[in-house]
Amino acid sequence: MNLFKRAKRELTEDEIIEKELNEEFKEPNLFDFKEIINLIKTKTDDEIEYENLLTEEEKLEEKREKEEDKKFMIKAFSILAGIFIVIIGISAFLVNENKSDLYKITEPLLKEYYKKNYNERVSFKSLEKLKIDDEETGIVLATTKDGKHIMTINNELIGDDISNKIHKELKSELDNKMANFSILNSEISLSYKDYYQEYNKKIEYINVIPNLKLEELKITKKLTVEYVAFYNGYLDNNTVLEILNDYSDDSKFYFIKLENGFPTRLDVINNKAQFNIAITGNREVEKGVFIYDLDRTINSTNTVKFSRYADNTIEEYPNYKLKNIFKIELESDYYYDKDKIISKYFLIKMNNLNKNNLLQVDYNEDDRTFFEMNIKNYHNYIITSFGGSTYLIGDNDVTFGTLEENKSPLCNLGLC
Repeated sequence: MNLFKRAKRELTEDEIIEKELNEEFKEPNLFDFKEIINLIKTKTDDEIEYENLLTEEEKLEEKREKEEDKKFMIKAFSILAGIFIVIIGISAFLVNENKSDLYKITEPLLKEYYKKNYNERVSFKSLEKLKIDDEETGIVLATTKDGKHIMTINNELIGDDISNKIHKELKSELDNKMANFSILNSEISLSYKDYYQEYNKKIEYINVIPNLKLEELKITKKLTVEYVAFYNGYLDNNTVLEILNDYSDDSKFYFIKLENGFPTRLDVINNKAQFNIAITGNREVEKGVFIYDLDRTINSTNTVKFSRYADNTIEEYPNYKLKNIFKIELESDYYYDKDKIISKYFLIKMNNLNKNNLLQVDYNEDDRTFFEMNIKNYHNYIITSFGGSTYLIGDNDVTFGTLEENKSPLCNLGLC
């Protein structure tokens, strides 16, 4: 209340005099055209008294002189304003000229692409030239504020991961071509070989596809397809190989055969090798976790070890913790024909696996903590769900964990 009263007190006599002087001798704003015109038009008391002493002829002459002065001042101000505008224009031109081609050519090109295809404007969170072995390439990656990606190669072959029209069209086509297999469920992931150096599903932009029709993509032989399906019919390798001819050599098809609801075979087919691996048994290593034994004459994995670890705090993420950490280790300890191409897969079913925020992690022996694996070291693996269960397929030792936010007990009760 005291502060309020002090703010409302009346001005002193000295403050009133100072305020009047400031208003009388206020400096004009040289950048306010209206204020300058008003200043020119305003007459002082001395000017009015002086005009009253003049004859009519002198008044006319005085008026002509003042009109000339006003015209001169307006003209001078116009010239100054013009010079100011020219300076701004030149500065803007020089700034634009000094922009790299990334912002001068590529950025407008990608924004126009987005506007044309999605009928709205876009702003980018980041825009960068990708490097391979520390050398810049012609590949540019733009990331939108909502985490979508647009890519171009040398300002051509623009693509994005926003639309899924090609996914739906291709998935339907593949299911139809393999209708005789009695496909029960299928999933596909698509990539484009010119946009990545080495196939890795963890790369944030791995699903960017050029804005081409499906038939045009097939002609390039660079569309990478990862197809995963459950089936209960008869699988024909030749049919799959014929399909693979339209796609990149990184493409791979995975099939799990179900009989009476139980897996009986794992098939992995690409252009380099075809493995039709019978499932010879299974064991439940903990409640809801089943490891399937694969035919050792075709698959070299002799033993699959499954281990659980305690939840672990990550120093880089103080508000998060790695939870549900489990490790899969493979052992191959028996002799087989070294001239024969042989697989090294595991197949695991988990009834209570949360796929969200699943990370591959590594272990630091020094401080005994787990941490997220470097993306470059990620192993490709398959995680797919059907019939209420989740299946993991891979061919390397791997440790997984789920990154989850640390919440207070109140938050867990919905009170934060």
